[in-house]
Formats: sequence, structure tokens, C-alpha cells
Amino acid sequence: MNNFQIATFTGSLQNQSTLLINARDLHQMLQIGRDFSNWIKSRIESYGFVENEDFTCSPNLASEKSKGLASFWGGQNKIDYHITLDMAKELCMLERSELGQQARRYFIQKEKEANALKQALPQTTVEISTDKYIELLETQNQLLKQAMKPQQYKLRLSAEEKSHIFRLHQQGLSTGQIVQQSGRSESAVRAVIRENLGK
Repeated sequence: MNNFQIATFTGSLQNQSTLLINARDLHQMLQIGRDFSNWIKSRIESYGFVENEDFTCSPNLASEKSKGLASFWGGQNKIDYHITLDMAKELCMLERSELGQQARRYFIQKEKEANALKQALPQTTVEISTDKYIELLETQNQLLKQAMKPQQYKLRLSAEEKSHIFRLHQQGLSTGQIVQQSGRSESAVRAVIRENLGK
């Protein structure tokens, strides 16, 4: 199986905290031949995905910064679609490709691991909220990623990573939480936040 890695983050759908992924990341991972906006809109319309149940939309901050250039050259503002893991699995199935099957199995495996961890906890443990459990899983996931890729701190941040970091900041996450979710150093996170607040 390919080594898929898609960043998850906690979002709110129907007043419930849930794990989401950016559909752009899935589109890139599945190596879809069509452009992203037409692909996602077509899938949503054709298969009855429901906004605020299966996905949520937000403006892409990277495109907001370049709005002046985009309108000059005839471009459009980009919209990010944050989708549930269930929607991601369904989209993978719809692609009817080997990559789609592998990605779907990847998401299923991640759910099994989370459920196994949940069942492995002793019965005497204190119950924690779903939000806290998801936060702990995300922290564990980020720590594993950091252990596997220590050189990542030295890589330059892409525009998409900067956008994601600033989006997390706007959602009210602390710098420490953003560091854990992004896998980047505290100084890199602070630099991105300062850069975006200064514009």
C-alpha cells in the first residue's frame, strides 16, 4: 500500500466535533486528472453530499492574499472543502482506481486503529469527551509523524501549509496546538502568523 499521509484536523459539523481533511489534499493524493473545483462540485451534486453534514466550505487564504493578481489575470478565489472521513472514503470508491482503493483502505485502517485504541483502554479509565479523544489521537498522530520525519522542520513552508497554519490560528487554536497539528516548529508557526497579521 502506498504511504498515504493526509493531515486531519478537528472541525465542527452540526455542532459536533469531527475529524476533517482538506478535499484538495485528497484530490492531489488520488491524482485526479480534472481540475479540483469541477471535480468536487460534480461529486457533491451527483452523489448528494450535504453541506454542514458531509463537508464544510471556507475561503482559501492563499488565494485571498493574491486576490488582486487573480482578478487582474482573470482568476477566481479558491474555496477549500473540508470533508469528513466518511465522505473521503466514498470519494475514493467513486474514483474506481487502484489509488482510490488504496486510499479508502488507508482511511478504514485509521478508523480501525482509533477504535482498537479506544477498546484497549482499561474499563476503569475516566471517560473523556469525544473532542478530547480526537485531540489526543491527533497529538499522537503528529508525534509519530515528527518522529518519522525530523528533517521536515528544515523544509520551507508551502503556500498551502502557511494557509493551513493561519486557518488554524483563526479558528482559535493556540500556537502549541498548531505546532502539534502542523508538525512545524514553534518559530515557523509564529512567523506565519506574524506574516499574515501584518498584511
